[in-house]
Amino acid sequence: MRKAGNSMVITVPKSLAIREGEMFVLNVDASATQLVYEKADQTNPWENGQFKTFNFRQNMQEVGNYGQGHDVGKEQVTW
Repeated sequence: MRKAGNSMVITVPKSLAIREGEMFVLNVDASATQLVYEKADQTNPWENGQFKTFNFRQNMQEVGNYGQGHDVGKEQVTW
């Protein structure tokens, strides 16, 4: 383990085939003597690659740019 800025860094052997950017959750075992790292679920579409090939400009042309139209109801409520 080494310090990098305000963080502590653990070096992982290349043989474990962990890709850069993968996220893990740190837990302590029941006896509180070992750290256990579990791969975190990548549910964020910005981080898991879901939007990697999504064409946002084409999508805006097809469905419009939400929020850029004129008001049609009670959007301008005075408080």
